[in-house]
Amino acid sequence: HKINGKLTSYTKGAPDIILSRCTKILVNGKVKTLTTAEKKKITAQIKGFTTQALRVLGFAYNTGKQKAAAEKGMVFVGLQAMIDPPREEVKAAIEKCKTAGIRVIMITGDHLDTASAIAKELGIEGEAVEGKDIAKMNLRKEVEKIGVFARVNPEHKLQIVKALKANGHITAMTGDGVNDAPALKQADIGVSMGITGTDVAKEASSMILTDDNFTSIVSAVEEGRNIYDNIKKFVNYLLSSNMGEVLVLFIAMLIGFTVDGAPVLPLIAIQILWVNLITDGLPALALGVDPADPKIMLRKPRNPKEGIISRNMLLNIIVIGILVTIGVLFIFNYGLPQGVAKAQTLALTMLVVLEIVRLEMIRSQYHTGFFSNKWLTAAIGTVFVLQLAIIYTPAREIFRLTPLSLVDWAWIIMIGAGMFVIGKFASLWIRHVTHQDD
Repeated sequence: HKINGKLTSYTKGAPDIILSRCTKILVNGKVKTLTTAEKKKITAQIKGFTTQALRVLGFAYNTGKQKAAAEKGMVFVGLQAMIDPPREEVKAAIEKCKTAGIRVIMITGDHLDTASAIAKELGIEGEAVEGKDIAKMNLRKEVEKIGVFARVNPEHKLQIVKALKANGHITAMTGDGVNDAPALKQADIGVSMGITGTDVAKEASSMILTDDNFTSIVSAVEEGRNIYDNIKKFVNYLLSSNMGEVLVLFIAMLIGFTVDGAPVLPLIAIQILWVNLITDGLPALALGVDPADPKIMLRKPRNPKEGIISRNMLLNIIVIGILVTIGVLFIFNYGLPQGVAKAQTLALTMLVVLEIVRLEMIRSQYHTGFFSNKWLTAAIGTVFVLQLAIIYTPAREIFRLTPLSLVDWAWIIMIGAGMFVIGKFASLWIRHVTHQDD
């Protein structure tokens, strides 16, 4: 600025940098030479502020110099310390990240002591280093034990992301400025701020936070895990149900059930279509909105190379398919002496019940309560009402069925309960063998 015909420059910035460029100090309105003792006193005051998690700015001015030389030999004016406390919910969110196997690293332009104090308050673990130290270290090796990077520039952010990815980590990077764009683009998931973020940062990102809140990222991870779980439940249920249906017919043909010398099957075409319509329809769709496993954020991240059909799921599908086949063929054989219609009615109803039992077996692996999904409860209720309707109304003529007695229902319930118990033990054994939870 031109004041009384003389150029005057005013500078604010990182206090240690400002102090290093000052040779004088303003005390009680008079300019004095800045001594080494005064520098030490000011440095001690800076450290005192920063260790309290305060953000500190240094202020200085100069006179009579052009811009190129204005920040050399300045007059030190003083310090300003301000608090920018982290949101209360962030500490809990970082703790949730730890239990979920997600590591949080702070990358900031703040003073090292300020960053370290905030990291300690939030529970961010690891060593703390400054950006200038990155060039002196083997970053790919050291990044595994560093929790705080202070005084960094955009180039450092990019190097940190590359080092983490080189070590096999799936990396999410947050940022809001134009200079953050390269690191946001390099990360597996770039997350920009929706309120304070620049258009460049938003364009370079995969996700935009509409509330600029770290906890929203953690909530997104939790929701993503639940969506993936529900996809696995859906696939598991449909494949195991269809495996059971296929095995029932295949094994029945191998056994060769006959009545009066004529071969019979447990299910006819229209009955198979009915099972696929009611059990593979509404309940399977309702699984898509199943609530999250209460322990979903206690799991470690899954291997990104792992397919949806894991070894655990594949073995479960095979074992449960075999159990369903045994249950349906047993009750079919039990009903044959009473007529083909009775045997097929028992087999069809048994298959419907066992597929609903299978549904709850799958959900129990995710610690999901029986009545926690109102849509699924309604879907299961609808399935049973429809099944009863085709057994006890004139519609049974279309499906070639016959009414069931209380004794028949007792057999169905006993076999269903038995399969649930045996299936649970089988699932536990499979989990032990495969070392996988789903």
